[in-house]
Amino acid sequence: MSYPYFNYIVLIFLNKDQIEGYYDGFCNRSLWPILHYFPTFYDYKYEWYSHYETVNELFSEQLALEAPLNSYIWIHDYHFFLLPKRL
Repeated sequence: MSYPYFNYIVLIFLNKDQIEGYYDGFCNRSLWPILHYFPTFYDYKYEWYSHYETVNELFSEQLALEAPLNSYIWIHDYHFFLLPKRL
């Protein structure tokens, strides 16, 4: 059995604002604390969530272009909670 897409990598580059808002902000300062039982460390800014939406959309657009029709796509992390609905 051959799995040609297991070795297929597409890079998606984020700008500095997206990294700070999406990853450093919403993922690590909002989602991580509440998903790992540290609610006292929770912080939230609307701008972070806006970046979170944007980055999830970037990934969904790229997946839609790259994944063969009827593919199974494993999405495994809170960084992409919005991704399944967008595919």
